[in-house]
Amino acid sequence: MDLTSRQMEIIQAATQLISERSIQELTIKNLSARIGVTEAALYRHFRSKVDILVAILEQFREHGEVVRREALQRNAGPMELLEFIFLTHVRTFVEKPYLADVVFSEEIFQNEDRLADMVRSMMQQNFDAFVGMMRQGQQAGSIRNDIAAVELTTIFVGALRMLITRWRLQRFTDNLEHDGVSMWKALQRILST
Repeated sequence: MDLTSRQMEIIQAATQLISERSIQELTIKNLSARIGVTEAALYRHFRSKVDILVAILEQFREHGEVVRREALQRNAGPMELLEFIFLTHVRTFVEKPYLADVVFSEEIFQNEDRLADMVRSMMQQNFDAFVGMMRQGQQAGSIRNDIAAVELTTIFVGALRMLITRWRLQRFTDNLEHDGVSMWKALQRILST
Protein backbone atom coordinates (compact mmCIF):
# COMPACT_ATOMS: atom_id res chain seq x y z
CA MET A 1 0.00 0.00 0.00
CA ASP A 2 1.53 3.27 -1.13
CA LEU A 3 0.83 6.05 1.33
CA THR A 4 2.14 9.59 1.39
CA SER A 5 4.05 10.81 4.42
CA ARG A 6 1.02 12.91 5.36
CA GLN A 7 -1.26 9.86 5.17
CA MET A 8 1.18 7.94 7.37
CA GLU A 9 1.10 10.83 9.85
CA ILE A 10 -2.71 10.72 9.86
CA ILE A 11 -2.70 6.96 10.40
CA GLN A 12 -0.20 7.34 13.24
CA ALA A 13 -2.37 9.99 14.88
CA ALA A 14 -5.46 7.82 14.39
CA THR A 15 -3.78 4.84 16.02
CA GLN A 16 -2.65 6.97 18.94
CA LEU A 17 -6.17 8.30 19.37
CA ILE A 18 -7.59 4.77 19.32
CA SER A 19 -4.94 3.57 21.75
CA GLU A 20 -5.34 6.44 24.21
CA ARG A 21 -9.12 6.76 24.14
CA SER A 22 -11.08 4.20 22.11
CA ILE A 23 -12.06 3.37 18.58
CA GLN A 24 -15.35 5.19 19.12
CA GLU A 25 -13.36 8.39 19.67
CA LEU A 26 -11.81 8.12 16.22
CA THR A 27 -13.74 10.80 14.39
CA ILE A 28 -12.60 13.17 11.67
CA LYS A 29 -13.24 16.05 14.09
CA ASN A 30 -11.11 14.53 16.88
CA LEU A 31 -8.42 13.45 14.45
CA SER A 32 -8.15 16.85 12.78
CA ALA A 33 -7.89 18.48 16.22
CA ARG A 34 -5.16 16.00 17.20
CA ILE A 35 -3.12 16.77 14.08
CA GLY A 36 -3.84 20.49 14.14
CA VAL A 37 -5.47 20.77 10.72
CA THR A 38 -8.97 21.49 9.54
CA GLU A 39 -11.37 18.68 8.79
CA ALA A 40 -11.29 19.75 5.14
CA ALA A 41 -7.51 19.35 5.08
CA LEU A 42 -7.82 15.85 6.48
CA TYR A 43 -10.41 14.95 3.83
CA ARG A 44 -7.84 15.78 1.14
CA HIS A 45 -5.86 12.73 2.29
CA PHE A 46 -8.65 10.31 3.26
CA ARG A 47 -12.27 10.47 2.12
CA SER A 48 -13.59 9.11 5.41
CA LYS A 49 -12.89 7.50 8.76
CA VAL A 50 -13.53 4.16 7.06
CA ASP A 51 -10.70 4.85 4.61
CA ILE A 52 -8.37 5.47 7.54
CA LEU A 53 -9.43 2.20 9.19
CA VAL A 54 -8.98 0.39 5.87
CA ALA A 55 -5.41 1.75 5.70
CA ILE A 56 -4.71 0.53 9.26
CA LEU A 57 -6.14 -2.91 8.44
CA GLU A 58 -4.15 -3.04 5.20
CA GLN A 59 -0.95 -2.41 7.15
CA PHE A 60 -1.91 -5.23 9.53
CA ARG A 61 -2.63 -7.54 6.58
CA GLU A 62 0.72 -6.73 5.00
CA HIS A 63 2.42 -7.37 8.34
CA GLY A 64 0.71 -10.78 8.55
CA GLU A 65 2.02 -11.67 5.11
CA VAL A 66 5.55 -10.66 6.12
CA VAL A 67 5.29 -12.81 9.26
CA ARG A 68 4.14 -15.83 7.23
CA ARG A 69 6.98 -15.33 4.72
CA GLU A 70 9.52 -15.02 7.56
CA ALA A 71 8.13 -18.17 9.14
CA LEU A 72 8.46 -20.13 5.91
CA GLN A 73 12.03 -18.90 5.40
CA ARG A 74 13.01 -20.33 8.78
CA ASN A 75 13.11 -23.80 7.24
CA ALA A 76 11.49 -25.22 10.35
CA GLY A 77 8.84 -27.84 10.96
CA PRO A 78 5.12 -27.01 11.04
CA MET A 79 4.98 -26.88 14.86
CA GLU A 80 7.88 -24.41 14.97
CA LEU A 81 6.23 -22.33 12.24
CA LEU A 82 2.98 -22.19 14.19
CA GLU A 83 4.86 -21.19 17.33
CA PHE A 84 6.72 -18.44 15.49
CA ILE A 85 3.51 -17.06 13.99
CA PHE A 86 1.52 -17.30 17.23
CA LEU A 87 4.16 -15.56 19.35
CA THR A 88 4.96 -12.98 16.66
CA HIS A 89 1.29 -11.99 16.54
CA VAL A 90 1.25 -11.72 20.33
CA ARG A 91 4.32 -9.45 20.24
CA THR A 92 2.77 -7.35 17.48
CA PHE A 93 -0.26 -6.66 19.67
CA VAL A 94 2.00 -5.88 22.65
CA GLU A 95 3.86 -3.32 20.51
CA LYS A 96 0.69 -1.96 18.89
CA PRO A 97 -2.26 -2.49 21.25
CA TYR A 98 -4.50 -0.24 19.16
CA LEU A 99 -4.56 -3.03 16.58
CA ALA A 100 -6.61 -5.12 18.99
CA ASP A 101 -9.18 -2.32 19.11
CA VAL A 102 -9.32 -2.17 15.32
CA VAL A 103 -9.07 -5.86 14.37
CA PHE A 104 -11.33 -7.19 17.14
CA SER A 105 -13.96 -4.44 17.18
CA GLU A 106 -16.86 -6.16 15.52
CA GLU A 107 -19.13 -3.24 16.35
CA ILE A 108 -17.35 -0.99 13.84
CA PHE A 109 -17.80 -3.56 11.09
CA GLN A 110 -21.52 -4.15 11.56
CA ASN A 111 -22.54 -1.26 9.31
CA GLU A 112 -19.42 -1.02 7.19
CA ASP A 113 -19.36 -3.72 4.55
CA ARG A 114 -15.93 -2.70 3.27
CA LEU A 115 -14.34 -3.14 6.70
CA ALA A 116 -16.24 -6.38 7.36
CA ASP A 117 -15.18 -7.79 3.99
CA MET A 118 -11.58 -6.84 4.58
CA VAL A 119 -11.44 -8.41 8.05
CA ARG A 120 -13.25 -11.50 6.80
CA SER A 121 -10.78 -11.84 3.92
CA MET A 122 -7.78 -11.43 6.25
CA MET A 123 -9.19 -14.00 8.65
CA GLN A 124 -9.84 -16.50 5.86
CA GLN A 125 -6.38 -16.00 4.38
CA ASN A 126 -4.76 -16.63 7.77
CA PHE A 127 -7.06 -19.56 8.51
CA ASP A 128 -6.25 -21.24 5.19
CA ALA A 129 -2.51 -20.79 5.76
CA PHE A 130 -2.79 -22.33 9.25
CA VAL A 131 -4.84 -25.26 7.96
CA GLY A 132 -2.05 -25.93 5.46
CA MET A 133 0.55 -25.90 8.22
CA MET A 134 -1.58 -28.20 10.36
CA ARG A 135 -1.93 -30.66 7.47
CA GLN A 136 1.81 -30.59 6.84
CA GLY A 137 2.39 -31.31 10.51
CA GLN A 138 -0.10 -34.16 10.42
CA GLN A 139 1.59 -35.64 7.36
CA ALA A 140 5.00 -35.29 9.01
CA GLY A 141 3.71 -36.91 12.20
CA SER A 142 4.40 -33.94 14.48
CA ILE A 143 0.77 -32.81 14.80
CA ARG A 144 -1.98 -35.16 15.90
CA ASN A 145 -4.13 -36.50 13.09
CA ASP A 146 -7.06 -37.84 15.09
CA ILE A 147 -8.64 -34.37 14.84
CA ALA A 148 -9.12 -32.68 11.46
CA ALA A 149 -6.74 -29.87 10.54
CA VAL A 150 -9.65 -27.44 10.25
CA GLU A 151 -10.75 -28.10 13.83
CA LEU A 152 -7.18 -27.85 15.13
CA THR A 153 -6.83 -24.55 13.31
CA THR A 154 -10.05 -23.30 14.88
CA ILE A 155 -8.62 -24.14 18.32
CA PHE A 156 -5.32 -22.42 17.43
CA VAL A 157 -6.93 -19.26 16.04
CA GLY A 158 -9.60 -19.22 18.75
CA ALA A 159 -6.98 -19.38 21.49
CA LEU A 160 -5.11 -16.42 20.00
CA ARG A 161 -8.29 -14.44 19.51
CA MET A 162 -9.53 -15.14 23.06
CA LEU A 163 -6.14 -14.22 24.53
CA ILE A 164 -6.05 -10.88 22.67
CA THR A 165 -9.73 -10.10 23.29
CA ARG A 166 -9.44 -10.73 27.04
CA TRP A 167 -6.33 -8.53 27.18
CA ARG A 168 -8.12 -5.82 25.20
CA LEU A 169 -11.19 -5.90 27.45
CA GLN A 170 -8.94 -5.60 30.50
CA ARG A 171 -7.53 -2.47 28.83
CA PHE A 172 -4.13 -4.06 28.21
CA THR A 173 -3.24 -4.51 31.89
CA ASP A 174 -2.16 -8.16 31.78
CA ASN A 175 1.25 -9.29 30.61
CA LEU A 176 0.19 -10.45 27.16
CA GLU A 177 3.60 -11.74 26.16
CA HIS A 178 3.82 -13.96 29.26
CA ASP A 179 0.24 -15.16 28.76
CA GLY A 180 0.97 -15.78 25.09
CA VAL A 181 3.92 -18.03 25.89
CA SER A 182 1.80 -19.95 28.41
CA MET A 183 -1.01 -20.31 25.89
CA TRP A 184 1.40 -21.51 23.22
CA LYS A 185 2.75 -24.20 25.57
CA ALA A 186 -0.80 -25.40 26.21
CA LEU A 187 -1.57 -25.38 22.48
CA GLN A 188 1.61 -27.31 21.81
CA ARG A 189 0.45 -30.05 24.16
CA ILE A 190 -2.97 -30.10 22.50
CA LEU A 191 -1.57 -30.20 18.95
CA SER A 192 1.36 -32.57 19.42
CA THR A 193 1.26 -36.29 18.74
